[in-house]
Amino acid sequence: MPVIPKKLLTPCTMKRVICHWSEGNYKANSTDSMHYHILIEGDGTVRGGDHLIIDNVSTGDDNYAAHTQGANTGSVGVACCCMAGCKESPFGPGSQPMKQSQWDVMIQVVAELCRFYKIPVTPTTVLGHGEVQKNLGIKQKGKWDPMVWPWDTSKTRAQVGAALREQVSAALGGVAAPVVPVVPVAPVAPAESPPAIVATPVGNIDSYTLRSPLLAGDPVMGRIATTTLVLVQPQHAEPVAGIGVVQEAINRLASAGVAVPRITFGKDDKYRGWFGSQTADALRVFQRLAGIGADGKIGDDTLRALDGALVKAGAGGLPSDGQAIPAPLPQPLSPPVVQPVSVPAPAGATAGVFKRPAAASRTRDGAGSSSTTGLKGSIEISSTGVETVVASEELAAKRDNKSLGSPRVVSQRRTTDPATGQTIITQSDYCWSTRKLPDAVVFTNHAGFKIDSDVIEGEASYFGKFDTMDEGTGTPVFGVVQTNSSVFGISLAEPILIKLGLARREGAYLRKTDLSHSALIEVYYPKTRRLARVPIVDVGPKASLNRPADLTVAVAAFLHNSQEEKAKAYKLSNIQVLLRLV
Repeated sequence: MPVIPKKLLTPCTMKRVICHWSEGNYKANSTDSMHYHILIEGDGTVRGGDHLIIDNVSTGDDNYAAHTQGANTGSVGVACCCMAGCKESPFGPGSQPMKQSQWDVMIQVVAELCRFYKIPVTPTTVLGHGEVQKNLGIKQKGKWDPMVWPWDTSKTRAQVGAALREQVSAALGGVAAPVVPVVPVAPVAPAESPPAIVATPVGNIDSYTLRSPLLAGDPVMGRIATTTLVLVQPQHAEPVAGIGVVQEAINRLASAGVAVPRITFGKDDKYRGWFGSQTADALRVFQRLAGIGADGKIGDDTLRALDGALVKAGAGGLPSDGQAIPAPLPQPLSPPVVQPVSVPAPAGATAGVFKRPAAASRTRDGAGSSSTTGLKGSIEISSTGVETVVASEELAAKRDNKSLGSPRVVSQRRTTDPATGQTIITQSDYCWSTRKLPDAVVFTNHAGFKIDSDVIEGEASYFGKFDTMDEGTGTPVFGVVQTNSSVFGISLAEPILIKLGLARREGAYLRKTDLSHSALIEVYYPKTRRLARVPIVDVGPKASLNRPADLTVAVAAFLHNSQEEKAKAYKLSNIQVLLRLV
């Protein structure tokens, strides 16, 4: 009968099992739970640690069980809870020595792991922590667990290691593993290397000829087009062949005005070509807008939609035969019902000065503060009537008596197309953390959306900028966004965030999810027929206020069809809005 709880066996690729003792008591404590995937307590109870096994597929995000220095990637950590106060020389087992019954349970656990993850039983794939330096050549700091049996100290550590593998092989029902002599390997510095490319082959059902040169020139896209490959997001971000082309396609569409999140790659494009949650989330947004299954995978249906959108937008080069693909670009879920009237100015003419008010706020205790000089810039109108605002403002902030950095100048770009009544707001730098804030999109004269089970109705208020009792920097959960500026965003009440999968509760802490930083929320105000599609910038309002959302002043001003300067006069306590996750 299996001894590992089924929920702990998360499907993924693992390459080895490393056995330990916790050097603690017979009951697992918080430190034990932090460092090991599976723990065996003194009475033989098998329980899971804080991290799932799948967390160690890749360790680049620092969210994994750190059980073995330099050898955590692809390694399952199993530990017997015991050996508190033990001494290596002269040997002393401490107050809670490892029991033979614990060892026996550990053998069964390792056998089940080897069977589930298809791990062969060899000195480099099933071993004790005390064997890592010798067998793997990865230097450790005096580790010797669990290579001594308190119930039989006559056995050498080499014999204990051999017995570990022999007993695991026997538990698997096969021939006992031979005692393979291990050739010492020169120690190397600890290093975590990313796993191989992740891709899922599928049967050849149909094929599709790519028309966009951007996609057609990539061999991986060619395989997807012939339905022999589907790219699937790895459990943790890592390089995946072909994903760089998809990222480029998404970003070109964003530049062309399609309401998809722009994908960022870090300093010097360090993470270009990595398939992580940001890319998967952007794909899901595109898939929803394109009317196909929003699974974040790249199969032939998604590739067709991307290809058609690129050609239609002129963002991927012209097709070889010059014929446009009939597949339409993703559009707003409900198009405007009234076309705004606009009188075009001469191409590139400066139509005026753009300015938004300065503001500053601080917490009651002075531990947090935020200030902005207000946006200042110019308005230009093209020959086709497209209005472009380019403006900047200086931001400064601190939280918990710590400065978030030197005051910095950030820019914002707003592009309004009179033919659609749509404005795209580029605002990636309004965050003090590494998060790049997604573009916002606002629509005038909008028909709204059908009320169904996915739509939340309720009253909204506004926050930031003129909230003198708040530091105006959002929350660390969502990247410390500068809400005291002219940013376009929304905060949702915690129960709604959890319900929509945009955050999760872990004890006293609210944690982000894969969707937290890239999700877009549509908020519609029927009275003015205006809709804003914006990212989440904060948590709130409090449950006691019985309202689903707080709006940044920029969003509130847009929905209210007013100016930010008049925000103090808004009567928004009863603004009734409709909300939904895009």
